Amino acid sequence: MSKGVAVAVVALATAIALVAYRLHRDAQIAASITRLASSSREIATAAEAELVAWGPVALPALIDVLDATDDSTRFGAARVVSDLGATAVPHLFAAIASATRGERVEALLRPLAWMCMPPYRPGARLAPLVVPPALASDFVAGIPTLVAVLENAHYPGSARSEAARLLGGLSEAAAPAAPAMIRALSDPDLAVRMFTASAVGRLGPCAAGAVPRLEQLLADPDYSVRENALLGLRQLGPAAVAAQAGLIGLLADDRLLAEPALAILAGVGLGGDPRVEAMLIERAVVPGYIELPWVFEHLSANVDLVARLDVLGRSPDRARRACAARGFAFLCTRSLEHFGRLMTFATDSDWTVASEVKSGIWELEAEGRLGDRRDEGARTLLALVARIDAEARVKRLDETGNRDFARAEAMRLLVALCAKTPRILVASLARGDDATRVASMEVLEAIGATAMPGLIEVTGDEDSVMRRAATIVLGLVGDTSAAVTEALRRGLEDSDGDVRRAAEKALRRVRGEEER
Repeated sequence: MSKGVAVAVVALATAIALVAYRLHRDAQIAASITRLASSSREIATAAEAELVAWGPVALPALIDVLDATDDSTRFGAARVVSDLGATAVPHLFAAIASATRGERVEALLRPLAWMCMPPYRPGARLAPLVVPPALASDFVAGIPTLVAVLENAHYPGSARSEAARLLGGLSEAAAPAAPAMIRALSDPDLAVRMFTASAVGRLGPCAAGAVPRLEQLLADPDYSVRENALLGLRQLGPAAVAAQAGLIGLLADDRLLAEPALAILAGVGLGGDPRVEAMLIERAVVPGYIELPWVFEHLSANVDLVARLDVLGRSPDRARRACAARGFAFLCTRSLEHFGRLMTFATDSDWTVASEVKSGIWELEAEGRLGDRRDEGARTLLALVARIDAEARVKRLDETGNRDFARAEAMRLLVALCAKTPRILVASLARGDDATRVASMEVLEAIGATAMPGLIEVTGDEDSVMRRAATIVLGLVGDTSAAVTEALRRGLEDSDGDVRRAAEKALRRVRGEEER
């Protein structure tokens, strides 16, 4: 055999071996892809690992099945392609450019989007995409392809909105796409409008031309579109000042989006605008609206909130007075110097306004801010409970369920405030009116044995009226402990005759010699 023939034989054998290897490789890749559809999670996961190990050589076969009819195959292939990262990006853009079906385009965009997703956070809302720096150059090269998808009205909105999200993930590098994205803000498809609205703001100053259309979207019938339009405006920074009319309108018309709208107005220097202040104060009196603390937070930073609340507190409208009470409760979380003003609302002619004081005290107690105002707060709550009871006896008011709920909350708070220092309850028993004494005794019964040390302490008070009241309560409670008995025996030697008589009667009750 000549040398030339030998070389030819070797070359042929090599070619045959190479073909055989490729056929074997392709068969293995195909088998792994088939196993993606396995009902066994372990088998499917192992198949994904095998395909990732094959690397770029598996890309053509994987890209072919990205729009497979089987969900497991489709999503499994997408996970593998996204794991392959930079090597897959040019192939995906090339496939998108040559695709003719919208469903196929959507399937090809999926792994690109997965490459740009931030770390998963349970419970987090759909986060914006961020193109990793290592992939930026390939994505920038694919901007014309993404723009073509965004503007193709024959493609489904889900595919076009994904293209908008990917363009937003490039931030300012996607500046060439700004005109197309601004046009997409007027798209009839809701998903396209929604995702483009938030994505266009990420392009930066080059997308400032989107502001007028984003302002219009603030009035879109769909909440998600309005929310994303706000996000887009916020990301555009100072340029958003041109949308001030729409933003101020949101303060009046959309309670859920008013807070981010106000944040944008404050960010562009309009937080102290008189129109903003007037709108917030008007909306603040709507039940449920002012429960958002950011409203008072903003007003206190931009206007004389105390003066505004004083005006509201003098209003003949109960909703405005209730707003003022809530406002002073907010200020008390910063400084108890406003506590006295808050307490004045406890005597309001409308019990629903007065009950706002209860809510304020509750919040202060929960945050550990009451300090030395605990007794004053307890006296106010007792007066509120007594008032509710008195009104209930005279007539059956409207909203009885709300009144009863307010009473129950006030009683629970009184138990918490007076458990270790029941002196204020004893004082109410000694000098309060009938309704206040009944409420005080109810609180003491609810506190139970925890109140005993405090009651025993009051039996040694300098005020004989207080000593007598504490002694009577000890007898009514009927605690037979040695400490209670000793306190009552000391009362037998008290300098005040009324105290001695009360101690004698209380001891008989404790011993069971007299009915309670």
